[in-house]
Amino acid sequence: AEETEYFAQKRMKFAPLNFIWRENEVMLREATRAIADAQAELDDGIVKKFVALRMKELDKIVNENCYKNKEYNYLQAKK
Repeated sequence: AEETEYFAQKRMKFAPLNFIWRENEVMLREATRAIADAQAELDDGIVKKFVALRMKELDKIVNENCYKNKEYNYLQAKK
């Protein structure tokens, strides 16, 4: 089936809108991906921070309760 002149004119009239919509869709996908990457980096950083804080707290507890010389850290007390 051939496209009539009427529908060809209508399609051409809305062609720029279709282009803009496709461009916006691409930009939205890229922005969504960038936000997801940033969120993953933030989550990773938060986890690392709390792991470090917990290790510091555990080291302090062990220093206070287990070592003869309270000034030693774990590696020094192991010797």
